Amino acid sequence: MFDFLSKYLEQFYRPEERAALEVQIQDFSGEKKIENCKVLDATPVFRNTLNKYLPLFKANIDLTVGYGGNVPFDAEIITFLKKSGIKTVENGKSSESFDFILDCAGANADIEVKYGVSELTRSGFYHYQQKNKKVFLADSGKIKTIETALGTGEGFFRAMKKLGLAEMKNKNILLLGCGKVGFGVAMYCLDAGANVYAVDDWQNRPVPPMFHAVSRFDRNKINSLLDDAYCVITATGIYGSLTETLDLQKLVNSNALIANIGVEDEFGGLITPSRILNANRPLNFILDEPTHLKFIDPTMALHNAGMLELLKNTDGENFIIPSEKLNDYYLNIVRKHGIINSDLEKLEKYSCKR
Repeated sequence: MFDFLSKYLEQFYRPEERAALEVQIQDFSGEKKIENCKVLDATPVFRNTLNKYLPLFKANIDLTVGYGGNVPFDAEIITFLKKSGIKTVENGKSSESFDFILDCAGANADIEVKYGVSELTRSGFYHYQQKNKKVFLADSGKIKTIETALGTGEGFFRAMKKLGLAEMKNKNILLLGCGKVGFGVAMYCLDAGANVYAVDDWQNRPVPPMFHAVSRFDRNKINSLLDDAYCVITATGIYGSLTETLDLQKLVNSNALIANIGVEDEFGGLITPSRILNANRPLNFILDEPTHLKFIDPTMALHNAGMLELLKNTDGENFIIPSEKLNDYYLNIVRKHGIINSDLEKLEKYSCKR
């Protein structure tokens, strides 16, 4: 399966676009600790995701690909996997147990797992808080900033271009949530000449340059910004988080575009999907490649590496944060062999210290 998939992906990607995964293919070759393990991988399934499976097949892992539920996917790629003989299952629906689950947004939090879970997203952390499972939090490392800030931000802007909505010069953007994802979206909006009003809890955090910081507790200010907003973008990553933040009815009746860039319904089901771009699904997932491979490559490698980290941390706390050493390992690889150094300069420009 490794040889088959490698040959297929040669048509679309260069090795330098997956620099971290290229090294991981060698690292995982003959890795006895995970050989023949049963693994469920629920990374959003798109064509570039197939690169993530190469190190897993190189390690002779028994792979099942999870898809659906709250996690977006490309139906054509699922069909390709099935025709290729790669096992698939709907997220949350498997009756099997696994040695490891490489999860996304906690979609498989109720599935039995032997060694633990490597979770891709911050929103997934909340799903695992009440579960007695070992969880490696791939989102907690600085590697994830490359995907979430640069990759998701750039994907958001490509999606707006596809919809003919990317002309933002001197327009007001109301951004609800300014973590790594929101910060990335803000960077690309600022580059397009927009005025960005970023809503978050700024009490113990520095305000990034060129942002208009708005406290998430200042409901009157947030509602007043709806009057002149070109687009309202949700990026808190928490279900229903906006129900107490702003007047949802005023938002619905406003002229503002509404876009969601996360997998959770931050409106708590109180706004009809038809009022929101891409029917309240993450906006960048209208694209064939929601996040370019060069941005998601180190994150996918870190997500895979979570299996070995789980084996190292059998005692102690249930939640495992990626070490500086592990983050730096993959970051140094993409700096040396990848093609994102010019993109990393954007993070420095906007002082993204995350």
